[in-house]
Amino acid sequence: SSGINAEYGGLCVTAVGASFGTNCGYAINPARDFAPRVASAMLGYDGTFSAGSYYFWVPIIGPIIGGFLGTLIHHLMIDMHRNKPAAKESKDINGAEMVENQYTPTAEA
Repeated sequence: SSGINAEYGGLCVTAVGASFGTNCGYAINPARDFAPRVASAMLGYDGTFSAGSYYFWVPIIGPIIGGFLGTLIHHLMIDMHRNKPAAKESKDINGAEMVENQYTPTAEA
């Protein structure tokens, strides 16, 4: 089941590209959208940055705002409500100390 997560991610990217690709040129990554616009402007094409009512800034600012909002929502909805248990100290069969399932052998003199 964990091996199929990459396929779900690829399908999501394909769905976004298929639904918004005609309108904004598949601009889901600022690096894929901004660099060709700069190259087009340097080659002399008119309207590279003014096309679509100056739409060029949306794929650049959108992921930044989305990343910030996603982090904020995750923090508010998940991290603040997660119970963080205290570290448990115990000893394994050989007498070595274990802290939260990490094996830390004791020094023997």
